[in-house]
Amino acid sequence: MIKLLEDIKQAEEITCWMRDKKIPLHDTMQKNWDHYELISLIKVFPKSARILDMGSGHGFTLKLLHTLGFENISGIDYELSPRWRLERLKSLFRKTFSPYSVIQAGDLCNTKIASNSCDFITCISVIEHGVDVEAFVKEASRLLKPGGQMWVTFDYWEPACDNPTEEIKIFGLPWTIFDRRKVEQVIDAAHKHGLELKDAAASIPLCRDKTLDYYGKQYTFMGIAFKKNI
Repeated sequence: MIKLLEDIKQAEEITCWMRDKKIPLHDTMQKNWDHYELISLIKVFPKSARILDMGSGHGFTLKLLHTLGFENISGIDYELSPRWRLERLKSLFRKTFSPYSVIQAGDLCNTKIASNSCDFITCISVIEHGVDVEAFVKEASRLLKPGGQMWVTFDYWEPACDNPTEEIKIFGLPWTIFDRRKVEQVIDAAHKHGLELKDAAASIPLCRDKTLDYYGKQYTFMGIAFKKNI
C-alpha cells in the first residue's frame, strides 16, 4: 500500500471526521492524514498487539494509539527532552496516560529491543530527517514478528524540489523532501530485508497538490505500508 495526501480538501475532510469521532488531532492539520491511514491499517489488530512508535517526538501517535484502546504501546526517540521528564512525573502521580511515559531514548537503527517482538511499527515523518534508510528498514524487519506490519510516512514531492533542503535543520536534524527515486530506494531496501509492500500491486501515485508550505518549501506527504514475510 502506497498512499499520498492528495490535496488540502482531503486533509480538511479527514480532520473533520476525526474531530467528530473525538480522535486526538495533530497540531498540524495535514498530519491528521497520517493517523487516518494508520487507523484503517491497525483496526484489524487486537488491542493487546505490541506496537512500537519509532521516532516518537512529542508523542502524538502514541496518544492516538492509547485513545484507540491499544494496551501494549511504546516509543523510541533519539533524545528525551526536559518536558518528557516533567510529563513522566505528572503521569506517575495522576495515574493517567502520558505518551512521554512510554518513550525511551535510543537509536532507531539499533534499538536493542528483542527480535520478532513487535506486531506493528509506526514511523511518522521521521526517515526524511537524516535516517540511514537501509539500516532503519533492516532494524524494523528484525523487530517485527513474521506477518507483522509497518506504516512509515515522509515528506514527498515529484518532480524533486528545485531547491535542496539539506541545509535546513528541523529539531536540529537534517531534512530531505523525498522524491520518486528516494521512495524506490526505500522499497528496494525493504525488500532486501524481508519487508514487502502490504499491497503487492501498489505503485507510486502521481502528485496532485502541494498541501504544505514549510520553510519556503511546498510539498505533500506519502506513506507506505509494509508487511514482514512469513
